[in-house]
Amino acid sequence: MLDLETEVERALRYKTPLTVLMIDLDHFKEVSDRFGHQVGDILLKTVAGVIASALRKLDILGRYRGEEFIILLPQTDLEPAKILAERLRVNIEDMVIETDSIDKLSPTANIGMAVLDREKDDADSFINRADKALY
Repeated sequence: MLDLETEVERALRYKTPLTVLMIDLDHFKEVSDRFGHQVGDILLKTVAGVIASALRKLDILGRYRGEEFIILLPQTDLEPAKILAERLRVNIEDMVIETDSIDKLSPTANIGMAVLDREKDDADSFINRADKALY
């Protein structure tokens, strides 16, 4: 999955910070059910583009499950990650997607994050903590 294990090993070996963001689009199933899967696909691609445009070259973006995205932020600790997460949340919220009907989509998202704990984390526990932070 992505380069998660590689990045975790690198951060542990070189004692550098690593943060993961997990982004979940709110009500995505309802969007696909109401407007169709093509609109859902457009929404995912548009959100991915908005996220990618806010990242550095060394950051790693991937689709995790369904409507969830995961971002690995090498050499990033909690405070810069919080700033990025809020910027991403606002950028997603500011999006407007036209549909064939009169309706427009204005998505929202939740973002969970975790900073690698050198004493306790492996790749699985690291990602699980970010997943739990979503809720």
